[in-house]
Amino acid sequence: MRLQSYLLGIGASSIICWIAFILTILYISPETSRVLALSCFFVSFFFALAGTFTIIGFYIRTWASHNELYYANINISFRQGIFVAFAFVGILALQALNLLTWWDGILFVAIIILIEFYFLTKK
Repeated sequence: MRLQSYLLGIGASSIICWIAFILTILYISPETSRVLALSCFFVSFFFALAGTFTIIGFYIRTWASHNELYYANINISFRQGIFVAFAFVGILALQALNLLTWWDGILFVAIIILIEFYFLTKK
């Protein structure tokens, strides 16, 4: 698969997920169907953020490193996009459950950063 088609697929999927996220906010009432509303909200938000951060991370990584191995950049960017999206959604879920304090948020992000450091040093 060519890199452009891979990025185009991620971009198109992200746009579809952002549309699903907006439609979830507009048309699903959390008062009538709380489980469905929260599930649709968090899932569409996670995939929209993951795709968006993957594309942004890929272009920043390519611009900053001038690396000719674009496929190495896309793998790392995809993993980091998923981690950043997981951090956003995880903190938002903790807030929705009224469990978020400042040190819980810092601890949650620190665990995700440690997992990313593990993957970076695993080579």
